[in-house]
Amino acid sequence: LLPLIGSYLTQVFDQTRADLNGYYEQLRALVAEDETEALETRQRRIARIMRILLGIFVIVLLISLGLA
Repeated sequence: LLPLIGSYLTQVFDQTRADLNGYYEQLRALVAEDETEALETRQRRIARIMRILLGIFVIVLLISLGLA
């Protein structure tokens, strides 16, 4: 009887370990997706700021050339 209980507990622990590893991998994949989305959002924001600064630079350049 004791070997049967030990065998059953081993199976349960192995299955639990496999389930936890699967959940861990799923969680890592979700975190990686979130980091990628955050990086893309920051890159878009920086690109928008750079376009605005370029526009301001062009306006200042045109005004300074017109006044010269």
